[in-house]
Amino acid sequence: MDNNTEKDTDVILEVKDLKTYFKTGPHKVVKAVEGVNFSLRKGKVLGIIGESGSGKSVTARSILRIVESPGYIAGGEIRFKGQDILKLPEKEMKSIRGNEISMIFQEPMTSLNPIIRCGKQIAESLRLHRGMKKKEAMEEAIKMMQAVGIANPQARAYEYPHQMSGGMRQRVMIAMAMSSNPKVLIADEPTTALDVTIQAQILHLLLELQKKNNMSIILITHDLELALKTADKIVVFYAGTAVEEADTVDFNREAALRHPYTRALFRAMPEHGFAPEPGIQPYVRDLPEGCPYGPRCPKYKTECSKEVSYVPYQGGLVRCICPGDENEILPGILSGPAGLKGQMTSEQITSEQMASGQRSGEYNAWGKEGVSL
Repeated sequence: MDNNTEKDTDVILEVKDLKTYFKTGPHKVVKAVEGVNFSLRKGKVLGIIGESGSGKSVTARSILRIVESPGYIAGGEIRFKGQDILKLPEKEMKSIRGNEISMIFQEPMTSLNPIIRCGKQIAESLRLHRGMKKKEAMEEAIKMMQAVGIANPQARAYEYPHQMSGGMRQRVMIAMAMSSNPKVLIADEPTTALDVTIQAQILHLLLELQKKNNMSIILITHDLELALKTADKIVVFYAGTAVEEADTVDFNREAALRHPYTRALFRAMPEHGFAPEPGIQPYVRDLPEGCPYGPRCPKYKTECSKEVSYVPYQGGLVRCICPGDENEILPGILSGPAGLKGQMTSEQITSEQMASGQRSGEYNAWGKEGVSL
């Protein structure tokens, strides 16, 4: 990737130094998102990957300005088509939210209204964003349900969310998000709790709609393999910030990746050794000074305890004072089958160890809390 060859006019959404905090008491805040930067280009798919609690969903909600109290956007810029939407009055933001920028939320069962029929929920979105009359909106809703692969939409439009399967509910959510023909679609864990076959169908549907409408997509996921199959570019989140941005093709080789954490993710993939990473991601309320990955990093230096900038490096972007290069293989990370010996489960890790985020190989979190995304 050469950032200098990409035209600024191709950028439809740009996030600059975004900071989103949550008040936890008098003069106390949790920095859920701190200094996030990335750009989304027209007709492209940007994958945002990271563990639970890394700031992915908070970033998505910040883009739409729907962060709920006690959360608030503390700083930065979010430029949509060149305009900083953080400075817009709420009335103008409403014309963008759900219209030009739409979002598919994580859990359709909790996002859909349980007492309103699915077709009517899509129709209400059409009436709101496209000004359709009631009858026209319902007819269009049925067409959209058919477009997203819901069989017999004339009948299913009158079903309630609980009468549909998880895959069908997700298709309803996609139909609602697409009802305004958005320029940008934010898909926040769109395949959560779906089986592998349905996951593939939903992703195929999203990519079909993206190509048909020349739409840009932000795909938020904890599943690295899913992101690599779908996205043109990947942004890696860790403990509330972006630590690396790379083209998807860079993930074909460990040596092309720049940040030690990204390389650890690479090694955690089954085809690359299935190697666990010592330690766990720190909670955002207990972040170490400087680089949040420092306590786990095999390349840790005292300079890592200072502020680390997000800078261009070897065709990508990285937040690291000593990033990897083509000729380096990082030390200190177990790989291959040997790395599975003597592992402790997440349940066996003490609260003291979790808080300290030890860098040594004294324990390895494996399972839900492990590096495997």
